[in-house]
Amino acid sequence: MKFSPTEIRLLQLAALLLLAGMLLHLGTQPLYLEEPRRALIAMEMWERGNPWIPTELGEYYYNKPPFFNWVLMGSAALLGGFHEWAMRLPTVLSVIGLVWVMYCMGRRYVDAAFGAVSGLLFAACGSVLIFFSHLGEIDLFYAFVSFSAFAALYHFYRQGQDGRLFLSFYALHAVGFLTKGLPSLLFIGISLLVWFGYKKDWRRLFSWAHLAGVGLFLLMVGGYLFQYSRYHSLLQLLPEWAGQAGERTIAAQEWWRLPIHLVHYPLDSLKDLLPFSLLIVFLIRKDWKALLLRNEWVAFSAIIFIANFPVYWLSPGAKQRYLYMLFPLLLIAFTWAWRHAGELKPLYNKVFRILTGLLLAAFALGTPALGFLPDLAFLPYRHVLAAVAAVAFGALLWLFGKKKSTELILLVLAMAVLRLVFDLTVLPQRAYKSGAQHDKALAYSIAHITGDAPLHIYRYDRISFTTVYYLNRIRGRCLTRSYEEAPDVFYLAETDCVERPYVRLLEFEYNRKPYMLFRKG
Repeated sequence: MKFSPTEIRLLQLAALLLLAGMLLHLGTQPLYLEEPRRALIAMEMWERGNPWIPTELGEYYYNKPPFFNWVLMGSAALLGGFHEWAMRLPTVLSVIGLVWVMYCMGRRYVDAAFGAVSGLLFAACGSVLIFFSHLGEIDLFYAFVSFSAFAALYHFYRQGQDGRLFLSFYALHAVGFLTKGLPSLLFIGISLLVWFGYKKDWRRLFSWAHLAGVGLFLLMVGGYLFQYSRYHSLLQLLPEWAGQAGERTIAAQEWWRLPIHLVHYPLDSLKDLLPFSLLIVFLIRKDWKALLLRNEWVAFSAIIFIANFPVYWLSPGAKQRYLYMLFPLLLIAFTWAWRHAGELKPLYNKVFRILTGLLLAAFALGTPALGFLPDLAFLPYRHVLAAVAAVAFGALLWLFGKKKSTELILLVLAMAVLRLVFDLTVLPQRAYKSGAQHDKALAYSIAHITGDAPLHIYRYDRISFTTVYYLNRIRGRCLTRSYEEAPDVFYLAETDCVERPYVRLLEFEYNRKPYMLFRKG
């Protein structure tokens, strides 16, 4: 595959715009969803000076091992605190790292153009670019680690370097295990058995190199568990890890959810890969298996995807973001099918071209409305932004009409422009008015009342972790739970669960229930 100088420049522009989009306004909106939980656990480990024991509100936290919290602590140390930018930068770096691995593998085992396109497709797909690449959550970091392990398995297998193969594969999955727990064990077992079985090379599984890899995995995971056991019982930790992994499976879910999940999950996966899941049209061919087997890196990607996808497809509680480490494998197959679209009847290319044109036209015609949306009325530049975005999408539509065979590159560019528009509209709007912004403002109100006095969550109640995160930052110490009442101490609790007498200092709602800040009267 060779691109013209114009196509190369367009790809380079897309890469620069995607990078700019992932960094622009990265720290603008308040932390929300699972972000504040990851951050406050890291804060508590930092404050206690104990990186081995994750806690949440001062109590043992068992759901996830702490590796991602260590990453957040390192980011905070380098960037000067647990602020929003520091909590989210590891996610951006994970996307960049994953794209780089895809590029390097594609360049080595196909060609540079293939590596560049397949990598950019991952960075620019809708769910990654618009929804999760700007959040300080665990999934994209886990995807980077896990996909890198898959890449190491293939690369060192091709090089015949068994020692490096097993040591790197198990080391990366040990990091994955210490990030998200037991799913990494499934990836290890399934991937090794399927690939070595496909190659009919069972002998290498029974080698000293494999034993060394297993030993390294046990050393890394066992070393952490040993350190943990010095402070707390493993008899409480390990069952919780097992339960956390099993709660998404059919064993812990209602049986009727499985058939619904079997239908919806693949469709939702294609939805998350939009607009690049449209490339599946080029895989609708009788010889699709033979096509994927023409190149061993592509075959490996397809085999590892097909083997590991059922782990989540057969688990009714699995969420779409759990698949991020498998998305690159599928996009590699899609890119390969697109590369060989010339072997198909013209109808296939025509369908893809029409869909691309409709999407670009929708972007160009829809963006002028940004200047008139009531929720964006606070932005002084909204009309200028709407006009510039419309011109940008219009230019892409013009290029689409002028230059055939550039549809995929123009789609990547369109997604990069869309992310910049998102950064300049949605992110400021969430910082201006949103549930997370309300929770952040509540933290400032609570901190204004309590000052430096002790403050606790009362008994079993909980409030928004966004509020807790900002209280930790404002007050300079971590909020914990307390089951006892004391004078001159402030508490946050559900109003109906507190016995009088008390002095009610602030009222608010959480999950549609009345809460208050109080002090015993």
